[in-house]
Amino acid sequence: MTTRTSRTSTRRDQLTAIAAGLFARDGYHNVTVGDIAAAAGLSGPAIYRHFPGKQAVLAEVVRSGFDEMAQVLAADLAGMSDPAERLRRTYRDLAAFVIRRPEFGIMWRREYRHLAPEDAADLAKRMGEATDTVVAELRTLRPELEPADAELVAWAALSVMGSISDHRVRLPRAAFEELLAGIAMDVVSVHFGEIREDNGPQGPAAEDRKEQILAAAARLFWDRGYHEVTLDEIGAAAGIAGPSVYSHFAGKTELLRTITERIGERLRSDADAAGPAGSGAGAGAGAGAGAGTGAGAGTGADADAGPETGGASSDADADAGPETGGASSDAGADADAGSDTAGADTDTDTDTDTDTDTDTGSAPAFASALAPSAPAAALATLADLASRYVATVLSSRDLVAAYFTEGHNLPDRDRAETRRFQRAYTAQWAALMAVANPGASAEEIRIRVLAAFAVVNDTARTRRLLDRPGLAGRLRALMLAVLLTPASRARDVNRR
Repeated sequence: MTTRTSRTSTRRDQLTAIAAGLFARDGYHNVTVGDIAAAAGLSGPAIYRHFPGKQAVLAEVVRSGFDEMAQVLAADLAGMSDPAERLRRTYRDLAAFVIRRPEFGIMWRREYRHLAPEDAADLAKRMGEATDTVVAELRTLRPELEPADAELVAWAALSVMGSISDHRVRLPRAAFEELLAGIAMDVVSVHFGEIREDNGPQGPAAEDRKEQILAAAARLFWDRGYHEVTLDEIGAAAGIAGPSVYSHFAGKTELLRTITERIGERLRSDADAAGPAGSGAGAGAGAGAGAGTGAGAGTGADADAGPETGGASSDADADAGPETGGASSDAGADADAGSDTAGADTDTDTDTDTDTDTDTGSAPAFASALAPSAPAAALATLADLASRYVATVLSSRDLVAAYFTEGHNLPDRDRAETRRFQRAYTAQWAALMAVANPGASAEEIRIRVLAAFAVVNDTARTRRLLDRPGLAGRLRALMLAVLLTPASRARDVNRR
């Protein structure tokens, strides 16, 4: 009996791990029970001996991740009298967890909407309890922080951990754990000072009918997922009949494509305008090429060598797959365009430690001068870009949220184009970072840039954080802490 129970538990764990990779790579709605069974070498009906359905598999994937994370917190926050050492050890072990289970970040950030209501409520409660535990520890270390600021900082540090779901940049394990823990502690140490920037509220309601439809679609895609929304529902939200949507868009695919293009346009505009005193250091941004210029472009590690996602995809590298795992010939393309950050280079093949894909592309270089020649100018341009990035994300958060969570549902060609833009945009930040911090490796630079994006993107998708006064200024300070804190010294990336 014990042997049979053990065998059943092992098979259940195997199915959970396989499903996690497939969900991360292809998206929950694009995976069937038959796909999970086939990957496990079983018939479709055999799955039902272990789970009542696909939704229960998803719940187990997320629950098992929370169980492991809770064990880390319970073990690390007990003992040791120094709160700084407790937090550092906690972040180091959380880093080990996300490196080992990169798909967990994708499940919680993207697929939670597809959980059964009772599972979603239970897991949200557990996430809240885990966050409360970290906030309490943070306030022990920094009692001067207001509770709301402590919560924001705690979420930002968790976003640093989750950011590896958005790309494939990898380091030797020990060095990677140390870097992520160090960045999290940089975030914990942030000082906001006097914040004058406002929240960058969502832009005013559009008067143009086409823009109203686009805004309605973005909100619904974010709330419920692309596959759960009909054109009739989009039309009703925009105040028109469903068939009238066709007067403006060919269908849901064109709506999602337009959302993606709109975010790209806004980020390109920001890049064109950014620079010391408006010098336009990013001028010349083109639609897409991941030109091999600047730090961060042209080296395998830099191109994003396998951050965190599961599975091995034979084409992951080719175009993009934001963040997830799984194994498939098109995993990369699929996983990336929509999951993570506007600039995130999100290939998601977690199986590899290196990636030789530089993806220089055939489009014109993203910018004619990616970085000023002097560190001071690079720092000023980065600060300006950070302000613009935060403002764009907060003022377009419905579009941004739909872009991050649903881009994997774009057709292959559109995913590939989105991927090229993401690489080019990330390369611009990386080039500036290389000038501002010449001692850092290309790998560390890219990891920091993508973590900085994740801090802002995750906050924009966490509704209860959005109405806080001074949020834009705080997010800018958090981005710069991730990018530029003195603790960002060069690390030995060959350490194992």
